[in-house]
Amino acid sequence: AIARLISAAENFPEIAKLKALRSILVDLAANLGGEISQESIHLIASTSKWNKSILDQDTSLVRQTYEAMAGILGGANAIWVRTIDEKNPSSLTKRIARNVSTILREETSLDKVMDPAAGSYFLEGLQNELVLKVLYHLEELEKTGGWKVNFLTGTIQSQLNATASKAQESVLKKEKTLVGVNKYDMLKASNLTNEQFANHELDNSRLSFLVELEKLKKA
Repeated sequence: AIARLISAAENFPEIAKLKALRSILVDLAANLGGEISQESIHLIASTSKWNKSILDQDTSLVRQTYEAMAGILGGANAIWVRTIDEKNPSSLTKRIARNVSTILREETSLDKVMDPAAGSYFLEGLQNELVLKVLYHLEELEKTGGWKVNFLTGTIQSQLNATASKAQESVLKKEKTLVGVNKYDMLKASNLTNEQFANHELDNSRLSFLVELEKLKKA
């Protein structure tokens, strides 16, 4: 199973998501007549490109670190720290991505504790809330034919695209703050020239997509 971790501001929900996923998979297997243990589930967590942007690469480094930490606290068996510029990563960004997990291991000793987040009342509450929400939405899916039917008809994709577009619009309108993108113009503060930014390939799977598009038009 692969979980994509989102941002430092959403650190606790991301930890709870991984914990909830293990619990849900066990229950799902039981409902299908199977039996698995939480310990037998191997989770791979990756940092996300959703909240990254060429406009704020330094801030993205901080986000990478928080996301990797959330994966560890959530109980992931493996962490994949992705490079900020995945299509054409430089040797520096690849080295930074490799070193994030090393820093967390050497500086925080998170590898010395089996479950650092165990016993947190807040996290357990979030986990239970997420489980209930997932079960509710699964029941709603079953009423309309199940996961496969909704996937083949494009219903699930449409819902995800609508949610993503709404979030991107909120960043463009500054209703949602994304530091380095719509608050504090990091393009001016960085060494990135307008010409370099103009050659930047846009990615509509990023939260900053609409803001980057607007800036690109002016570059």
